[in-house]
Amino acid sequence: MRKARILASFLVYLIIAVNMHSSAIKAADKYKLQYKMDKGMKFDMKISLKHRNQRNIMGNELITNSVDMIEYGFDVVSAGVDGLELELEYKGRARDTDDSMSRVGTDFSPLIGKKVRMFLSSKGELSGFEKFEHLPVIEIPDQQSSLTKDHYIIEIKNIFPELPDGHIGLGESWSYSRQYDAPVQEGNVTVRLHVTYTLLEETRRNGHDCLKIAGKYAIDIAGGLIAGGMDLALTLKGEGSEVVYFAWKKGMLLGIESTSVVEGAAENEELELSMPMRHEYQTALSVELD
Repeated sequence: MRKARILASFLVYLIIAVNMHSSAIKAADKYKLQYKMDKGMKFDMKISLKHRNQRNIMGNELITNSVDMIEYGFDVVSAGVDGLELELEYKGRARDTDDSMSRVGTDFSPLIGKKVRMFLSSKGELSGFEKFEHLPVIEIPDQQSSLTKDHYIIEIKNIFPELPDGHIGLGESWSYSRQYDAPVQEGNVTVRLHVTYTLLEETRRNGHDCLKIAGKYAIDIAGGLIAGGMDLALTLKGEGSEVVYFAWKKGMLLGIESTSVVEGAAENEELELSMPMRHEYQTALSVELD
């Protein structure tokens, strides 16, 4: 049972980034999507991630449910045609779980108030991560794991959807793929993500004119790790769908609502051991603009 908990411990940090994924200049019924804000502008972001974690080890089924709540504050430090330099402040974080084996909660207080920086390109690519190495390492008792520099970056790396080149009209689609490596339990996995977005309509949300966009994505995670002293090969595949809202006159994301399912197993062929697992996620992201 402990092995099953360890095997699943890192998945929240991988999938939260994946599950969690633009100003538009309108011309001739087409839009040039881009992130574009003025220096000094601010916005707050809240994320809720619900996770149903189901795994089976030697015929014993384990199911736990958890909810992670994260609040970020963003400040546009500088702005240019290529994108935005952002300062991010950790304004709030909490975790709730029904794991019967967890008697100790998680103390996120050392993280609150800490600030980091990054660059968000006008197309939606994040880079230039600064000061993440100064963030506190925080233990997550119910997952027998911890938040580290790499985990913090993974959590925010895919928040902002990547935007298309050129102009795009209602009913048209664009796609992109991302791949990155992530450290796990004494090992490393490769995460591959393929996303397709379709521009649906103009609408209003929270008092702002915005664009409504439908997204579908596929997830592929594979690699090796060590758990309970055993070498294991991990293979996970999944898919998800989401609705994205952009305040196209403000140049920033307004919200995302998504669901996804990821399934697979951790296996050791020599021991003829296979531990199936299924992860269901519901993510809600909201942005409050000045």
